Amino acid sequence: MLRPRGGFSDENVVEKAQVKNLITNGNLVTTYKNLWKWLLELDGIMVIYVQITSYVQSAYNT
Repeated sequence: MLRPRGGFSDENVVEKAQVKNLITNGNLVTTYKNLWKWLLELDGIMVIYVQITSYVQSAYNT
């Protein structure tokens, strides 16, 4: 079957949709990676905060 030059055949539309889906999924993965990184950083900050507060409490208790 001959495809019209520069025209919009069904195949072309499907290919474009697939590429669009790939890009969207890629962005989602990046978002999740960033979210995970942020959560890990936040977790690190919380650990430091807990260590400081427990240190302060132990200083008060003595």
